Amino acid sequence: MSALRRLSSNLVDIYAVNGQYLRAFGGFAEAAIVCVTQRRADTLSVAIHGSVADNEAVLMSVRRMLGTERDLGDFNRWVSLVLFACLIRSAQRAKERTDVFDQCLRFLHGGEVAAGGEA
Repeated sequence: MSALRRLSSNLVDIYAVNGQYLRAFGGFAEAAIVCVTQRRADTLSVAIHGSVADNEAVLMSVRRMLGTERDLGDFNRWVSLVLFACLIRSAQRAKERTDVFDQCLRFLHGGEVAAGGEA
């Protein structure tokens, strides 16, 4: 819900003790009051009070502010690829460190140490 609380220029911006967030939207036939409640972590309940003719436009404004009208598929795929690349690079670096460590052990023990540091 905090995504709706972005501007100091909001007409009305109230976070009530009971967990409801109220915000007034201007620019419509009449001011619209939006009441948002979050009863579960994955669900928001939105009630609009104002001109019925403006309800769809007000709801679209709320959706745009919350980002619910965006397809995050491309972003999620990109993040997955970046995380996978970081994991692969981390594994490569770990192997490089192990290889250097094994070489040092072999040198210290006159070449008698097998791969993995075992004698």
